[in-house]
Amino acid sequence: MSAVAQASARAGGHLGGALAIALTGLIWSAGGLFFRLLEGGQLWPILIWRYLAVTLFFAGIILGRRRGRLFAFWGELGWKAIPGALCFTGASVFFLFALDSTTVFNALMMLSVQPLLAAALAWVLLREPVKPATWVAMALAAAGIFLMVQDSLEGGGFIGNVFALASSLCFAAYTVFNRAVGAVDTAPLVMVGGFFGILIALAVSSSAGYALYVGSHDILLCIAMSLLLGLGFLLFNWGIRRVPAAEALVLAQTEVIFGPLWVWLVFTERPSDAALLGGLVLFAAVLVQGGSGLRRKARVVPPAAAQP
Repeated sequence: MSAVAQASARAGGHLGGALAIALTGLIWSAGGLFFRLLEGGQLWPILIWRYLAVTLFFAGIILGRRRGRLFAFWGELGWKAIPGALCFTGASVFFLFALDSTTVFNALMMLSVQPLLAAALAWVLLREPVKPATWVAMALAAAGIFLMVQDSLEGGGFIGNVFALASSLCFAAYTVFNRAVGAVDTAPLVMVGGFFGILIALAVSSSAGYALYVGSHDILLCIAMSLLLGLGFLLFNWGIRRVPAAEALVLAQTEVIFGPLWVWLVFTERPSDAALLGGLVLFAAVLVQGGSGLRRKARVVPPAAAQP
């Protein structure tokens, strides 16, 4: 294949990967709207069905990828898979409770700082160096979080913001644990995390005396949310192999942009002005982080491109 053909193939692959990641964020952005459409009064029984759907969906992905060997990953990771799986469980539980206690805008904006929290945790736990631009982004994120939390103290939704920040921290820990143990395929960890979620939600629901059946309407919505998660997972993993991580970080922000939009259009749910300001600061922090990675990539000339 000629150098021109190779460059054209790389460009086509990059464009496809970029579109896949942007579409991932767009698909995941409907999650908040689906959550608002739930009719159940108690969240823990809903979590049972949500996690059951997630576990079955990702079990299907693993069976397809590994030719029927559902637990082959245990031979690769063993007990090292447990911390990452538990972090996924905590992240998704906290996120749904955040959606139940604050606006979709606030929850998604808090979740968007997960890459920055992951960088901070990797610096503390793995001694990975942090770029100067990332420190700037972290400072911006801290300012944005302060504005949003300060607003929630006065206008309500404080606990929801705390849940959203806890979810973001759990997702960051999930990323760092996976990196530490060398987990390449994260589908098994999501499946195991979903199984843990079933056990926890079932235990809480049973002890509290909640009815486990939440109605066909909410069960179908739980299945739909799990399908969104799974489809986005497949698209993201396909796209991330073709797009640099920093660029993917920016492209995936379609979730943050469109998630609050759908809820505003259907339920007229609007965040406060102070929350909007804090969210914009958080969004700027994410763009600084992603932009620094893009500039670093631009300074590296690919070997093929250097040829005449």
